[in-house]
This record gives sequence, C-alpha cells and structure tokens, in this order.
Amino acid sequence: MSRIPKDDDQPTYRRTSIRRRKRDEDEAAPEAGVEAGVEAGVEAAVATNTAEVVEAAAPPAAPTPPVAEAVVSPQAPPPAKPAAPKPAPKPAPKPTPKPAAPARPSLDADALLAELEGFGAEDMAALLGAAGPHDLEPGDTVQGPIVRVTVDTVFVDLGGKSEAWIARHELAEDEDLSLGAPLEARVLSNGAGGLRLTRTLSGSAAAEAMEAALEAGIPMDGRVESRNPGGFSIALGATKAFCPISHIDRYPGDGEALDVYIGQTLPFKVIEVRGRDVVVSHRAVLDELAEEQAEAFWASATVGDGFEGTVTGQKPYGVFVDIGGVTGLLHKRELGWDEDAELPARGTRIRVRVVDIDRDKKRISLSMKDEAVGPWMRVGTDFVVGQVYPGKVVRLTDFGAFVQLAPGLQGLVHVSNLADRRIEHPGDVVKVGEQVQVRLMSADRERERLELGIRQAAEGWEPDQDGRSRGRGPAAPRKPEEHREGGLGTFADLLGGLDLGKKKRR
Repeated sequence: MSRIPKDDDQPTYRRTSIRRRKRDEDEAAPEAGVEAGVEAGVEAAVATNTAEVVEAAAPPAAPTPPVAEAVVSPQAPPPAKPAAPKPAPKPAPKPTPKPAAPARPSLDADALLAELEGFGAEDMAALLGAAGPHDLEPGDTVQGPIVRVTVDTVFVDLGGKSEAWIARHELAEDEDLSLGAPLEARVLSNGAGGLRLTRTLSGSAAAEAMEAALEAGIPMDGRVESRNPGGFSIALGATKAFCPISHIDRYPGDGEALDVYIGQTLPFKVIEVRGRDVVVSHRAVLDELAEEQAEAFWASATVGDGFEGTVTGQKPYGVFVDIGGVTGLLHKRELGWDEDAELPARGTRIRVRVVDIDRDKKRISLSMKDEAVGPWMRVGTDFVVGQVYPGKVVRLTDFGAFVQLAPGLQGLVHVSNLADRRIEHPGDVVKVGEQVQVRLMSADRERERLELGIRQAAEGWEPDQDGRSRGRGPAAPRKPEEHREGGLGTFADLLGGLDLGKKKRR
C-alpha cells in the first residue's frame, strides 16, 4: 500500500530535485567550455593561416582587435577534469601559383623611326607599291601576271591581294594565257563588279579616259593610221583622235617626208577634248623629254662627245643642230674636210661632235670632221716634202694663192714662188679653180701649214742647200771655173755661172 506523503515532505522532495539539476548543469558547463575553447582555437588557427595567405597576396590590413575571453559563471563547480590537449592546427595548403601570362609583342617606336629614316626613295616606293594599286581610273594602263583562266574570263594579279579580270574574247587567239604570263590592259571600270580591264576603250569609259588624260597630262599610246592635208588620224584604242602636222614631231619636215610616221605607234598627250573630237600631240611628249636631256647635257657634256642630231635651220655661215634639248651651231667650215660640202637640209639627221662649250651663255659649237682620219694623217705618206703634186687654186690673197692638195689639206704659194718674174698680184698668174702643179716645199705639223711652190715645180729645177731655188727661173747647171788670183777671181767664183748681162753702150 502506497504511502501518502505528508505536507512537510513535499518541500524536501522539491529541493532535492532542484539541487540535482544545478549539479548536472554545473558538471556540464566545464565540458562545454572546453569544447568551445577547442573550436575557438581551431578557428583562430585557420584564421591566422588564412590571414598569412591573404597578406602575401594583398597589402597589409589593419590589426584585428583581440577576441574577448568567455566569462565563466561565478558558481564554479568542483575542480574539473584536466582538459584534453588541443590538437595541433593543420597547416593551410600553400596557394598554387598561377601560370604567367604569355608575353605580348611590343613596338619600339624609336627603332621603327630609325629604320624608316634609313629607307631610300626606292625602298619606300617598293614598300608602298607592295600594297597594290589604288585609285585606278578608267583608261589607266595596268600589267600583271595571269593567275586564273576560265572559259570566258582571265584573272590578273595586280599586287596587294588585288585581282582584275578581262573578258577572254577581247584577247587575241594566239595570246599566251598560261599561268604567270604577263598581261597588259586598260582599266574599264572599278566598282562593285570588281576591277574590270579591257583592250579597247569606247563609250563613256573612253570619254572619261580622255578627260582624265587631259587633266593629268598622262601620255597614251596611239597608232598613226593615215595622213590628211591638216594632220594625222590617230587610233587610241577604239577612240579616234586628230594630231596636227606641227604636233607629230619637234621637226616634222614636209611633203612626202611626213609619210614616214604612218603605221607607227607613238606616245601622245591629249591637248583638247571637244565632245567626241580629241586632239593629241606627240611633240608635247618629246618636249618634256628634251628638257630632261638638256639638264643632263649641261651637267655632264664635255668637248669631244658625239651626238645624233637633227638640222633645225640654215644660215649662210652654217646650220643649227638639235642634239636632244640643246641646239648648237655647225659652222660650214666644220661640215667636213672638203670646203665644197653642201649644207644639210632642215630635218636631216646627222652625226656631230662637240668642239666647244660655253655653259655661261648656253652655247655649243659642233663639227662633222673626223679627226681620226684627218687629211694631215696623209702628210709624210701620200704627200712628201720635195715632190710635185696636182692641186686646185681655192683662194687668192695679196701675198699669194692657196692651193688644195686634198679635201682639208691646203697650202700657200707665196707670191715670190708663183712665177720666175716679178708680179704685182697673184691674180696675174693664176685664177680660182685653176688646176696647177705645185712642189711641196715644207710641212709644219704643229701649225698645220704647208709651203708650196709653182715655179719650183718646173722641170729642171733643183734646190740649193737650203731647199730653195737660185734665181727666178730654173737653176742653170753649174760650170766649174778656174781659180783666179786676186779679188776678181774670188768674186767670180761666188757668182758661179750666173749671167749678169752686159750693159749696152749708146
């Protein structure tokens, strides 16, 4: 039978339960403190290692304030069991270094500028030209190797990854269309359909090409087809043009000489466009070339240089010759070794040699004489001193007559050597153009002078010790004379066989 508790027993039961509960809580508090301490230590160790890693990669941060210690309840329980040793914190894994970024190419501006400064004009032209053609206009002439051929189209490489095309029917049947073969044509259009080429210009393309050539002064090749009274008919592809006679050449000549241009392909400049009428000039191209040649001539020409020239005009004293931008005088005495040489006609092409240059006055003197085969090369071989030769009287003066032995080789017959008598003027004995016999008395190569004699050429003439005749006529043979004593004998010996004549008495 259960005991019914009394009223005074109930408080004791309650106090015991409360006391037991407090004791259990007090015993559990140290263990919770130990576990909290361990967890706090592990967290602190992890935080420390993490902070070291972060410090290695980031700038130093502000110091972390200390963590407040846990407050233990004042009601301390009986001495707790010794705490288990804290486990050593595991070292944090070292961060794996990231792979280095690949090096990027850098540009040295100073080195680039230095390299560009060392480029010459040809290097820059080659560098710019490698980029391919730009701003091509209708009518421009281009050239490049063939890179592709189809049934109806031929493609041409113009450099710089630029290709042009031309219809195959515009090319000749026998034209070389193999890969790599060069092909030259004109630009027909440059638009959405690509760069199209053509061999003939017509319609709007031809008109645009003519206008562009007129504005830019670009020469165009044309074929001289025919001649009319005013000029020539020129074919510029499919375009017909007109060239006046005065513009077909710098010195075109006249008459039948103009027919020589028919059939020739020459460079022309467009000088006027009036609707469909186009006027061109070949002389304009030659004038520009002449200016360049003139600059080169005055910079480098020397005496003795030879040139091909064109006779541009005649004067009584000679002719003027254009040797390529520079006009010089060819005096009539320099036409050749023969004084009777005729002046060449205007427009004649001749070979000349420079004999004098005056750069200050821009004047030159020319000659057609060939010094290598000059007439004085014949003196001593064909013409020997002491021999008699035929000649022609070419000029008379008060002191004698000039006789020509060969073209360019003349000598003087002094008045005292014209006849065996005293004369007043050479014209009393000889005439210009008369053929005479002369004896070569002496030759001076340095001064290029010959001494001739007409009376010395007579038969029976003999020179004395100095090579000259004794007396006015043929020398009489000397007769031996006996020696005479006294002055008269000596005087007679000196006179020799000379007949002084006797004075007649009245």
